[in-house]
Amino acid sequence: MVRRLVIDDLKLVRMIHDLDSHGDKGLLVFTLSKISDSMDDYERNIWIYDGKSPRQLTRGNSDFSPRILSDGSGVVFLSRRGLGKDEPGVGVWLLKFDGGEAVRLTHVRGGVTGMRVVGNEIFFLSTTGPTQEDVKFVDDWPLWFNGRGFIHTFKTHLFSLKLDGSLRQLTSGDFDVVAYDVKPNGEEVAVAISSDRFKPYRNEVWLINLRSGERRTILSNYSVSTMKFSPDGKYLAMVGNDLHRGFATHDHVLLVKVDTNEVIDLMRGVDRNVGNSLNSDVRGSPPPTKLQWVGEYIYFVMMDGGQQDLPGPALMVMSKLWLAAIGALRISR
Repeated sequence: MVRRLVIDDLKLVRMIHDLDSHGDKGLLVFTLSKISDSMDDYERNIWIYDGKSPRQLTRGNSDFSPRILSDGSGVVFLSRRGLGKDEPGVGVWLLKFDGGEAVRLTHVRGGVTGMRVVGNEIFFLSTTGPTQEDVKFVDDWPLWFNGRGFIHTFKTHLFSLKLDGSLRQLTSGDFDVVAYDVKPNGEEVAVAISSDRFKPYRNEVWLINLRSGERRTILSNYSVSTMKFSPDGKYLAMVGNDLHRGFATHDHVLLVKVDTNEVIDLMRGVDRNVGNSLNSDVRGSPPPTKLQWVGEYIYFVMMDGGQQDLPGPALMVMSKLWLAAIGALRISR
């Protein structure tokens, strides 16, 4: 029977996000969110799909951002379990698939973003710096960010966390890490940093050896938002631009040869932006732009005339042949 929507119907809405997969194991994990019965908060839990049917993994009602372990034996996720409403930070939890309860590896007071698993280590970004509880002494810029409050004392840096709970800060200094990726062999990490408080959109990209701490600059004066190493670690693909038209410059897929620092714009001459820039007050902000290597191809989402497409070989049967040509980009070696 058809009827009009009422406010309580919002409790029936289910939102799926934060997907992560393990190709060899055929597993997909994701966060499922719903409005709580009290209508003043959200309930978030981790689900898993094994190719047959989905099932709920956690019931903490504050669990999100699952990442499957490299060997497929379990999942790490973020949660607010055990934290007070106004208590800052988030917990990093581990749940093995062979049974048992989830265990908290650590609590990160500065929050966690961009979490990923490489080998037996978990990498993520978090804010560092003192919190001014009462009187605010402002001597830096920017000073405020919506949803976070005063940020003038904070910097965002890269951390690693082992499965035994040992935590290590990998970057430090008067700059913010805005994007990163770890080489598949786990020996080096690429970080895009912002050090100019008045021009935070101008970034440098460093390559850091995780054993020795040595670093070298492989890119300067570009705006970078996302990066992903090729499976062999010889190339670093990223979403960004050289700001030759200022803020109006299109974000393209760029390729950096790690050994020579050569930069190649794989979308030269294309007047489109990479990523989904459509927004909605109903669904929230669009998800972050991602790059996915499959062999020698890079897949990504791109805007075209108010719609978003996933360019790839399947589009060869459609009229937008140029999308197929630049959406699944084969790298000549």
